Amino acid sequence: MHAMNHNKALVAILLIFNILHISYAQDKIIDQIVAIVGTNIILKSDIETIYLQNQAQGITSDGDMKCEILENLMIEKLMVAEAELDTLIIVTDNQINQQLDLRIQYFTEHLGSEKEVENYFKKPIVQLKSELKDVIQNEILSNQMRNKIIENVKVTPSEVRYFYRTLPDDEKMTINPQYEYAQVLL
Repeated sequence: MHAMNHNKALVAILLIFNILHISYAQDKIIDQIVAIVGTNIILKSDIETIYLQNQAQGITSDGDMKCEILENLMIEKLMVAEAELDTLIIVTDNQINQQLDLRIQYFTEHLGSEKEVENYFKKPIVQLKSELKDVIQNEILSNQMRNKIIENVKVTPSEVRYFYRTLPDDEKMTINPQYEYAQVLL
């Protein structure tokens, strides 16, 4: 729990929001920088691309998906920056290729065929894979860094119960039952 609060504080400190335009000509905006995390930038096109990918995988959200994507990207960029400083965190080509294949498989299952995937993204599968390579590498780095941060965090059941009891009622999550189980004993 403490590690996540620490991460949010770091994200808040390291993020600088900009509304800068990268212009090809004075009247034509090619892209926008929406956030900077350390030395890494997040472009508006990054958010749009992930939004399209989520739709192609059938991922939905009850909230504003683009805001959620931006938040996740900011946290990911922070994790990637930390991972790049850690010499023990390594991403292999094999890991990237496996994730690429899985991602294309998700797109294909949701959209129907590889041809439909190409039509949806308006580019050949080979180009899509090439563009996804860095994205997937960053995702793997970020996940490895998260795992390293929490590997020594131990939370006991009593700590979880105490945390839940001390939450204000309006912050407590409730889960509607999906199944009911009854047992008759003789």
